[in-house]
Amino acid sequence: TWQSTHEAIHDLLKLHQTLEPISKELQAKLGPHPSDTETVKKAAAFSELQAHTTVQLSYAYSLYLSYMRHYMVADMFRHPSASPDLVITSKDEVELRSEKGEPKPIVENLIKKIATHHEDWIKQAKALREVLNAQKSVLADGERRINEIDFLIDLISGYTNYRMAELENSSNREPTATLLGSLYEGRLEEAKMNLRDAAAKHPNHYLSLQLLGLAYSEPRQKDNSSDLSIAQQYLERAVQANPSDYYGHELLAEVLYRRAAFGGVDMTDLPMIERGLVEAQQAIKHRDF
Repeated sequence: TWQSTHEAIHDLLKLHQTLEPISKELQAKLGPHPSDTETVKKAAAFSELQAHTTVQLSYAYSLYLSYMRHYMVADMFRHPSASPDLVITSKDEVELRSEKGEPKPIVENLIKKIATHHEDWIKQAKALREVLNAQKSVLADGERRINEIDFLIDLISGYTNYRMAELENSSNREPTATLLGSLYEGRLEEAKMNLRDAAAKHPNHYLSLQLLGLAYSEPRQKDNSSDLSIAQQYLERAVQANPSDYYGHELLAEVLYRRAAFGGVDMTDLPMIERGLVEAQQAIKHRDF
């Protein structure tokens, strides 16, 4: 929930503030031609921890883009645990809660702030990844550990671009008219690219597969019958990777029904409809009501 995201950001920022000066001091000790293996190992370990911290911060901020579609912004950002720069004023709260208020500028400003935070932290993560890459030879299984960071950067970038696409008006044809600087179609394609890169690194990671299913089944795409077929394949892999996740079954059921209805339902669609019913039943079975 958004409350736990507030707490996560607070804790991650505190961790980052602790790690950053230590990491900078260690990197300064190394110099251009490091020879002290133990110092290199320690510096690499701190760089790795910092990289994971910044990646998680970028993800935590991007979660707000989803929560803002389902919860009151006034509840989320008047809460005492919200980040100080995201807290709305009491005047803003009145505008958001009033039937005659003008909430749109307040919400749009918050979305832009959140997107900027995500972009700043993902940029830091990529920079730390490059520092770590230069030191990976001193790490046990260094290549795998670099690939893990690359995977997380791709996954979180894909998730965020998908959420940003959801917030855009698909009828806008000029980037200057958009909320976050990119057209809906371009943002969605970027999300797909990020998520395909993530899935290539971890082929059976259910979240990247599930997000690919969501991206390819985005309902505002034009003439998306082929995309629905691709979405189905990704969602089938997602539920195989994590069969107890109710949401994966729910998404797969929806895609199966949409595919059956796309060209007009007839008897040939019956197996697909029946399978959709099975997936819907699985979603109910695994959901904790």
